Amino acid sequence: MSRGKQGIFTIVAALATVATMAVAPAFAVTISGSVAATDERAPDPVANVDAFLGADGIEVSWELSPSDFVRQSPTGTDFTSGATGKWRNSFVNVNDVAGYTIWRSESGLDAELAGTVPPGVAQFVDALPIGSSFVYSVIAIDAAGNESAAVAALEITLGPPPVANIPAGDIAFGDVAADDVASASIVIANDATEDLANLNVSIVIEGAGFLASTDVIALEPGNSTTLDVSFSAADVGNINDDYTGTLTLRTNDKNNREIVIALSASITGGLLGAPDIAVSPAEIGFGQRLLDSISERALTVTNVGGLPLTGTVTLSGDAEFTLTGDAEFLLEEGDVANYIVEFITPLGAGSYSGTITIDSDDADEPTIEVALSGTAVEEITAILVPRDAAGEPVFGWFTRTEDQVGFNDFFAFADNFGRSSADADFDVAFDITPRDAPNGAVDFDDFFLFADNFGRTVANAAEIRTALGE
Repeated sequence: MSRGKQGIFTIVAALATVATMAVAPAFAVTISGSVAATDERAPDPVANVDAFLGADGIEVSWELSPSDFVRQSPTGTDFTSGATGKWRNSFVNVNDVAGYTIWRSESGLDAELAGTVPPGVAQFVDALPIGSSFVYSVIAIDAAGNESAAVAALEITLGPPPVANIPAGDIAFGDVAADDVASASIVIANDATEDLANLNVSIVIEGAGFLASTDVIALEPGNSTTLDVSFSAADVGNINDDYTGTLTLRTNDKNNREIVIALSASITGGLLGAPDIAVSPAEIGFGQRLLDSISERALTVTNVGGLPLTGTVTLSGDAEFTLTGDAEFLLEEGDVANYIVEFITPLGAGSYSGTITIDSDDADEPTIEVALSGTAVEEITAILVPRDAAGEPVFGWFTRTEDQVGFNDFFAFADNFGRSSADADFDVAFDITPRDAPNGAVDFDDFFLFADNFGRTVANAAEIRTALGE
């Protein structure tokens, strides 16, 4: 607690470019620092790019870039020999090709990245792209980001446009019992009549517990099929909660390219709900504290969910803040982890800050940060007086255990009634009248003023407790 408290009516308070320029391949090749810093030469382009419709999609192949080979490169520029007659440099294996990017252009539109492959690989499968006519091109890229010229294949056409017939209504599975699986079906049809007007559909489903029976569908004209969509309670641990997802279907029908279907399900008869963290307070401000004093605040971490909550608590920032409590916690439903934060002011004035970081397995709030602040001062710059909502002073708020003048204050006043400045245990805080010049005695005048204020609410109670370090 802070030092030098003078009494409740003399307490004081504190007012205290880097942008990504190209798509990088998802792999890396060892290259020396000196080479990487000066490499501005692009690798040689590939040759003989070919694309054709295979069983699993459009298959793209090419001849490797002539630059795609492994060679040795020195790690420095010192080629003199040492005492043993060996070169001073060490060597590493490098490749002037770090990989290949495959690009897809549909019907003359801007090209988009279809995928990447590592060096030494000369084929790629684009699984059932959405569209009717494509041109594929391949670019060799090195570790420094230099790109070769693009080499394209001849245009590939998938046939006349299909006519997709896909219901677009949302799917609500309702309440699903523990360990049960709820299912729904969507009939997908290709209403085209022209030969070779084949329909391609790619299916992407998102959301915990939701599943589609396949991720691709191919239909000839006049045919239909059923796509099964399900929700499995076991896949989400049978945990009571509301679940949402989306089902996205993309087709090569230019008039029906994308259908997004909302999915929902609930579990009410399963296990306890997921862990849910609550941290209080959201921030801790110590305000102005006198030099060479110690103030403390409480911090709590609570599991307001069902299943056990695990996590860690760490403190960072200025050394004037300390944290007492377990660095790791495991909280069952309703359990609370208690912490004490101290602000230990130094001998010199200044402002200080810190952060308490709480990491946990709460899916919605995996990380919570509590900001800390405090200012060390030689003297308090403002006096706080208990006031009501209208700004009028409140008298008789002695104990500060509640936000109003209550029975705890009455018992404290009764204990001090009759004492005067001549007594060793006299406390001037209870000598509340006359208001401008107390008479040095706790008497009936003080009692009548206290009675007039009994039950009044102190609007700035929290601010005063903060100033006192309570």
